[in-house]
Amino acid sequence: MAETQTVPREEPLLTIRREVVGMPGRPPFPWAAIVTGGLALLGVIVLAVSGNVTLPFDRVVTVEVLAASKSEYFNDPVVQRVLLRHGLRPHVTSRGSWEIAEQDLDGYDLVFVSGAGPATHILDVLSAQGRLTTTYKPFTAPLVLAGFREHAEALRTAGVATGGPLYYTLDMTSFFDLVAERRRWSDLGLRSENRVGVFTPRICRANSAATFMALAAFVRHGMDVPRTEAEATKLAEQVTPLVNAVGEGSEDLLVHYKRPEGRDTPIIAIYEDQFLSYQLEHREQLGAVDAERVLFYPSVSVPTEPTLIPLRRPLGERVGELLRTDPDLRRRATELGYRLTSRDSALTPDPLPDHLRDRGIPEPPVAEEGGTTLLSPRQNLLEQMIGMTGGC
Repeated sequence: MAETQTVPREEPLLTIRREVVGMPGRPPFPWAAIVTGGLALLGVIVLAVSGNVTLPFDRVVTVEVLAASKSEYFNDPVVQRVLLRHGLRPHVTSRGSWEIAEQDLDGYDLVFVSGAGPATHILDVLSAQGRLTTTYKPFTAPLVLAGFREHAEALRTAGVATGGPLYYTLDMTSFFDLVAERRRWSDLGLRSENRVGVFTPRICRANSAATFMALAAFVRHGMDVPRTEAEATKLAEQVTPLVNAVGEGSEDLLVHYKRPEGRDTPIIAIYEDQFLSYQLEHREQLGAVDAERVLFYPSVSVPTEPTLIPLRRPLGERVGELLRTDPDLRRRATELGYRLTSRDSALTPDPLPDHLRDRGIPEPPVAEEGGTTLLSPRQNLLEQMIGMTGGC
């Protein structure tokens, strides 16, 4: 027999309504709505001041960028904010310039290589595919050699370098003689048995390394370029020991150079902007330049032209035009140590020297008028020599 349970009844609940204190017949004052509206208005004001007022409503397009050393520019937070104001968000993939030139470029909106050699190779490939494009060269960055003061002073004592205290001029003929003679730093009075030479990334990957090879070839060929394949072959055999004297470094040579242990790679091939950017940052953070790290300018000036090549139109061209004309992007390029190219035929003074002086950084030397400038071999001969010296 089932057992029956009696459920007790609950007492009825009474709801007590509180009266809102205020004027009779008026609804409660909408404090919550006012606070919310005020915050929204404040947000609009902040966006307006920053120039980003339309961002929540505009479509932001991701730009696929394949870049070499100039990936540092696209990865800069200020550059990214400026591009975002134009509705562009760069997604950057980093490779060496010659590595970019040899790879499949499908899926990228633009490439940004560090010099004319890889840029010409890419343009030749695009032309063979029937794809015509323009190029953008918003700034320049000469190839230089970064080192340490004790090595610079040893070379100056040996009569191979002049100048100082931050910038030196390196006589490349005398320097390559030291390398060819297999001289060591101990021969120049330092306590190091390492051989005198320049560390570079892999010649087959990086424009800085390939350009340094071209510099060695130019100097050893009597300040001239090879004219035939036979000359290029012979010259490549001669300069291979010069450019590989101390071995190839990793792709992050600059990162290693900035560290305390960087002296085990005492001279490296980099671009001027990389050194100046480092010194500007050091000055801002520590109040002085890094007097232990110095720059060698080769006696043969080595200009390089970072080249942006649009692959997808009009998106890639839009980025190129912005780098060329947008005042905020150009100002940031100066702040990062680049030498600007003129936007029109009437050449205007480059703002970099003034920017450096204003921040307590000595102005770098200017190439002497009528001085020797590196000439590059024809494209096919250049690539032949890169393959031989780099073992590509």
